[in-house]
Amino acid sequence: LAVLEQKWKAEEYRTCVSISTQLLQLNPDRPSFYIQRAKGYLKINMMQEVVDDCNKALQLRPQHGVAYVLQAAANFSCVDKARSRGEERQALQYLHRAQEKLRLAREVELAIVHDSDFQKYNSLCEQTYRLITTETSPTAGGGGGGGGMGGAPNGVRDFAEQGYRAGQRQQQQQRERD
Repeated sequence: LAVLEQKWKAEEYRTCVSISTQLLQLNPDRPSFYIQRAKGYLKINMMQEVVDDCNKALQLRPQHGVAYVLQAAANFSCVDKARSRGEERQALQYLHRAQEKLRLAREVELAIVHDSDFQKYNSLCEQTYRLITTETSPTAGGGGGGGGMGGAPNGVRDFAEQGYRAGQRQQQQQRERD
């Protein structure tokens, strides 16, 4: 896992996908390894693989909020690509899927917070926030915003940022109590 973290920091995303694949061969029942690989796929603009790995993670752990957020990001990315090909109907389908994934992620967020598992939730949001606030691809599909996600992922970014900021506030309050 340390090697995976080093490769991630070095922005060697294809290597991260390869390492995650090896980890999954040894531990196919670990949803976190599917999420790690999905993040790598998102960075190298392989959106169907993002969705597939997130589906596998959700089969193993249905309340995995990051899986829904990553699926939303992948669907948002596909909106601009479909529009650039003149496939407006397909673009709307991607947009609706992304919005549904965000709704599911919000439900998971509320369940986790009510279960007082806030540290874990904050960690997931922080990872997702850092992932989606950087470029997902050096070539933008269409004329939208940066990366492969165009201007559409504001809902994803806002969701992850809210969770990340809430976790930061909770950590600060804990330090003040200690």
